[in-house]
Amino acid sequence: MKQNKLVLFLLFIISVLMLSACSANDEVFLSESNNNNDDVVQLDVTTPDRKIIYSAEATLYVNDIEQTVDEIRLLLEADEWFDSENVSEYSGYLTVRVKTENLDDVIAAIKSTYDVTNYSKSATDISLEYQSTEHKIESYQAERAQLVILYAGASLSDMITINSRIAEIDLELGELEGTLSSFDSLVDYSKITLSIRLDNVVSRLPFGTRIVDGFVNGFNGLISFFDGLIIIIVTLIPFAVVFIPGGYGIYRWYKHYTNKKKSKNHPIE
Repeated sequence: MKQNKLVLFLLFIISVLMLSACSANDEVFLSESNNNNDDVVQLDVTTPDRKIIYSAEATLYVNDIEQTVDEIRLLLEADEWFDSENVSEYSGYLTVRVKTENLDDVIAAIKSTYDVTNYSKSATDISLEYQSTEHKIESYQAERAQLVILYAGASLSDMITINSRIAEIDLELGELEGTLSSFDSLVDYSKITLSIRLDNVVSRLPFGTRIVDGFVNGFNGLISFFDGLIIIIVTLIPFAVVFIPGGYGIYRWYKHYTNKKKSKNHPIE
């Protein structure tokens, strides 16, 4: 029983030491990063190249959707691909994965070939997250190595405890290594999102479709005209109720007045 407690105590000490080492490495990294006033943050000597994820977006106006998709596919190397492809008669949407080292060349080729608008390029620095994940992996691996050493001289009950902890560490290592692999993939391969549009959709519609559309638009315009006319008439009705009778009364009075004046000027002989 006493030996079992000793093993548990040793496991606890090893875990604390490993996590402390990982935390210390991260703090050194953050300290050096915060003390640098330049645009480029200096990493510590244990840090590999900066880990930056690049992505780009653009809208293309073209004469032929399918031909454009085929031409963009030809720009890619054997280990580059379309993440997604959605193409219709008048539009297309592509998500393209290219090696980061080829990103600028592919974008330049697209810009020189097509009418490109709404272009944007972004960069996300994941160096901190990447290094922190690496430190966690190193700590877990060191702890696992110590547990393997303890396992050789442990009792049966201690072996069960050590095996349980090793299983937990292996699970954590699997998740962390998967995270690193995902980071590596995102850094090595940049994403290009392309929205493709026909340069002049109307001119490419079938003749019959354009006739139907013209008739429908004309009919809708006629309805809109009568709608506006009816609204104007309804708006003027209150004014007509007041001014038409008044105007007619003034007209009758003026006519009576002029007739009476003529009678005075030309009396009957």
